[in-house]
Amino acid sequence: MGEAQCDGETNQDFHEKECERLRCGETQYSMTRQGWRVLVNTSHLRLHITARYSTLAFTDRNTTPVLANNNSDRMAKTKTETTVRTYTKDGKRYEETTVVETKEEDDGTITTTTKTTTKTLGSYTTKTVTEGVEGIKLSQGGRASRVVKSQQKTRNEAETKTKKGGLLSKFKGGDKSSDSSDDEEDFAKSVLNSVNEYRAKHGVAKLKLSKELNKYAKIWAKKLATDEKMSHNPDSKYGENVFCLSSNSTNFDAKPKEVVDHWYSEVKDHKFGEEPKGTALKSGHFSQLVWKDTKHMGVGKARSAAGTKVFVVANFDPQGNWMGQFADQVPPVGGFTRTATSDKPLKINKTRKSSSSSESSSDEEDFAEDCLKAHNDYRKKHGAQPLKLSKKLSKVAKEWCETIARKDVLQHRPNNQYGENLYCYYSPDPKFNLKGDEAVKSWYSEIKDFRFGAEPRDLRAGHFTQVVWADSKELGVARVKSRSGKTYVVANYNPPGNFVGSFASQVPRPK
Repeated sequence: MGEAQCDGETNQDFHEKECERLRCGETQYSMTRQGWRVLVNTSHLRLHITARYSTLAFTDRNTTPVLANNNSDRMAKTKTETTVRTYTKDGKRYEETTVVETKEEDDGTITTTTKTTTKTLGSYTTKTVTEGVEGIKLSQGGRASRVVKSQQKTRNEAETKTKKGGLLSKFKGGDKSSDSSDDEEDFAKSVLNSVNEYRAKHGVAKLKLSKELNKYAKIWAKKLATDEKMSHNPDSKYGENVFCLSSNSTNFDAKPKEVVDHWYSEVKDHKFGEEPKGTALKSGHFSQLVWKDTKHMGVGKARSAAGTKVFVVANFDPQGNWMGQFADQVPPVGGFTRTATSDKPLKINKTRKSSSSSESSSDEEDFAEDCLKAHNDYRKKHGAQPLKLSKKLSKVAKEWCETIARKDVLQHRPNNQYGENLYCYYSPDPKFNLKGDEAVKSWYSEIKDFRFGAEPRDLRAGHFTQVVWADSKELGVARVKSRSGKTYVVANYNPPGNFVGSFASQVPRPK
């Protein structure tokens, strides 16, 4: 390390030596003005002012400057070293100064005193340092002045680029908390394309992107980013898939195909042609991707405040993952296999009122009232509010009940927006008349298979849970007898029940 000594040399000699040091690539230089020597650290953009007649020790880029004062004979026995460093903690900048004074007495005794002080620094800019340098003029212009001007020019150019590109860089990477609308739209389209590629493999129609669903998904994605944890929207009226990608760095982003591939990977946990079992829907993201009756989707993405987590939310309409419909709504790769009779249209004898015999209007009303009373008696035992009979829901139930009676097969309505319970009873007696409470009694008997306060391992108690589901308000019911003598009953509920994740709160214990 070289040193520039002020004592015994002319001002010109001093500056020539220092200019030579600058020529050799040293990043610090000193200038004299009115009895003060100023050390400019161009690497860290800070000004250090040292007392006149001090010895300046030049250092490289990564070393802290050391000032050694040895001006006189007396001072030769006292050595003072000052170290200055800056650091950042909790978002604030600090400067720590450590002064080590070593004193040698006449008898040879050496004492060392160390003093450390810390102060908070304000923000600085390149403009501040440039103005400080411009205020100091060298008596000899020479090479050093050209270096100052060159460095000043470089700083000005950097400032100009920052001003021009500041806003753009904020959107492209400087501000990780939000993406531009164009980037979000491109991301959503790419997710849609990946989803439709998988849907094509399973023989179901492509989805369309919905701007309304995009906005809806974005709102929940922002909520997840704020909380920095994964969860489903408890009030969502759409199907929903969620995804999170985290990193120690902020220089990353979620790739659309990567997100969809992750959801689709659950196909390994899905058993086609049957209802899922267990307390958790392990293949729920996959089944929603290829749910046959879903038509639209929306995608939203948001980054956490720290920039280390990216959350993606996709919403689907109509929603999928309805219990009782997985076998009919989630086709295997290649699509559902068509049977020889599946493509043939049903032939209906138009001269007959129906292939099944319907009850008279008064009988239907009596049956519906008995069914409603049985529901409300059971709901009262569980502290749930009574249901009200809905003509609209009864009409919906009637339409489907006639359909399954005509086919003579017990199956749930596909793409049903309401809750649904089914019942079938056979009697060889053509005069047999099923009472309204019989079906409800059968549904409620499943209480023996339900464990309160927890999510069900399977839906063996699904009829019971729908009967007493707390949030359901309206009931519609219908009864139709088939030609084979079977009596079919369909009950619809609004709002629907049996939502995965809500059983503990929606199915109260009996009082």
